[in-house]
Amino acid sequence: MTRGSPESLVRRFYAALNRRDLNAAFAMWDPKAVAYTPSSSEPKGKETFLSIGERFSKAFPDMKYKILGIMAKGGVVAIEGIATATFKGPLETPAGTVPPTGGHIEFGYADFYRVNSRGMIAEYHTYYDTAGFNRQLRPPSRS
Repeated sequence: MTRGSPESLVRRFYAALNRRDLNAAFAMWDPKAVAYTPSSSEPKGKETFLSIGERFSKAFPDMKYKILGIMAKGGVVAIEGIATATFKGPLETPAGTVPPTGGHIEFGYADFYRVNSRGMIAEYHTYYDTAGFNRQLRPPSRS
């Protein structure tokens, strides 16, 4: 792949996500890439993580990722960001399907990428406020 720096690759990845072009986004991942998330102690492969992306795209079709800060050193890129969306479709989770509320969600995240010598994402770690995210999935309380 090798098109520019690791930072530019990660910026292109986010741009593709914001365009809802998961195929273009995950074409930037090495076939043997692994992803680590707060919801699982086991790493996920590229295809599994792509399917998670597809489920999130259905539930949050207007999801936008905004990079607040970025640092790169060698093949490692660190991102601080904020994601915003409207919960418009059902969200399929291992615990069952969460029905949409139509509510707005917003959560901060920190993502770390390792880009390999071929210029592809080889490893991804994400950290986000899971409790805050899950709280926003509930219907608004009626007073």
